[in-house]
Amino acid sequence: DKLENSPLRNALICKPRILYISTFIWLTAVGGRFLAPFLEHEAKLSTAQIGSCIAIQQITITLGSFVGGSLADSMEGRYPQSGRALVIFAGVVLSTISFLLHGVFHVLPLSIFSTTLWHQILQSFYGFAVSLVFPVLDGLTIEFLENHPDFNRKDYGKERLYGPLVWAFSNLILSPFLDWIGFTVCYPLAVVTTSIVGYTVFVFVRSQQQIQDNLDDETSHTDSEVEFVASLTIGQPVQPVSETEPNTSPLHLCSSLVLLMKILVATLYGICFLFCLVCISSGQAVVDNLVFLFFEALGSSWIVMGISVVIKIAFEVPVFYFGPFLLQRYGAGWVLIISCVCYFTRALSYTVIPKGHMLYVLLMEPLHGITYGCSQIAMVDFVAESMPPGYEASGQGLIYLFKEGGGMLGVYLGGLASDLVSPKFMFQMSALVVCIGSATLTLGMLLSRHRIDHNILPQSESVLASTRIVEAEMVENQEARNEPKEHGR
Repeated sequence: DKLENSPLRNALICKPRILYISTFIWLTAVGGRFLAPFLEHEAKLSTAQIGSCIAIQQITITLGSFVGGSLADSMEGRYPQSGRALVIFAGVVLSTISFLLHGVFHVLPLSIFSTTLWHQILQSFYGFAVSLVFPVLDGLTIEFLENHPDFNRKDYGKERLYGPLVWAFSNLILSPFLDWIGFTVCYPLAVVTTSIVGYTVFVFVRSQQQIQDNLDDETSHTDSEVEFVASLTIGQPVQPVSETEPNTSPLHLCSSLVLLMKILVATLYGICFLFCLVCISSGQAVVDNLVFLFFEALGSSWIVMGISVVIKIAFEVPVFYFGPFLLQRYGAGWVLIISCVCYFTRALSYTVIPKGHMLYVLLMEPLHGITYGCSQIAMVDFVAESMPPGYEASGQGLIYLFKEGGGMLGVYLGGLASDLVSPKFMFQMSALVVCIGSATLTLGMLLSRHRIDHNILPQSESVLASTRIVEAEMVENQEARNEPKEHGR
């Protein structure tokens, strides 16, 4: 409540939106929607080879998401108000290095590597580094919203919408330079945008530390165990109750992964939701990574592709802005089904567009924005309702296992289908997979009566599970604190 008196309460630099703005600008420079054309023109790879590179990238994102989230939660415990932000910047720097090394193959005599192998290795490192960025940023945002007096976690979309806004304009600005100069312009832009991310991380961390210093000056130090009991009563998140460093051993990470996974799959609804998320993620990966190759085959220029991104974002932003209403009114399950219906319609429409008629493609792009926006807010809200306090980034990293796992399957199989059969067959199969996923989730929601209301049984189950986990860690930390005293006696 003391935050209400802080002069930094409503400042832009104090909100995660500033990090979304800078990271989406950076993402435009290091590939983003133009990653597949970048590999096609710079590395001279075929569609199947591009699909394999991006699939390997998706695998490393899948494997690294939970590890990155757990690392970020651990760092936040050691360095409050800065740990997660520092992990995000580290991921950005490592991703930029991997991206810049794509150009080394043309400069150094690396004959021991094949072209495809070299770029696959780089994309695997790039994927792991990216797993330290966006899942952690989502977790940071969820914790910020839960601690802020003016927001709650359903306002996630309102914070994130600033990222897609700058993403649209960044792609629009970049696309004519790709027509005039080529993809080599991305290398210096990657360095510049990485510096921008570093500056915004520094500003954000300083603002959070200043807010905390103000709160410390106005708030008396109370017993942490009393705060913990009170927080369970009123449902507010708490800070770590121990001064000992969090346990980051592999065994502890594995046990945490199992416990958090049990929370997500505790109900039939949860299982069906995750299956549907894998299906829609596979479809989105096909569009996000391979559709520009399809547009290029239709005779599109890079400027027109940039305009398509702007149209997509124009319909994605309202979804993020009205996300709290959509989630409150329909629940995460139905919002995800809306995403699937939009994707199914758009993917099938691609199969009937004749060559040279990009206008029809632009008419379908609004559905892309609705697809992405609905799936993103549904995914984040689903896991945010289930995770215990202090596990925000771990939870988002865990859900990215399913999202990126589906994306890996989609982009790899989609690349093969496009090369072996045709791009139209790729979109048809992708639409079929998404249709199966949405039908499964719909059936699961109908069979689970309590899941029609998103806030009844699963939330109570997650609260019980969350309480048990936090209580267990509290006991473990308290025992660790008492050991030196007993030894002294």
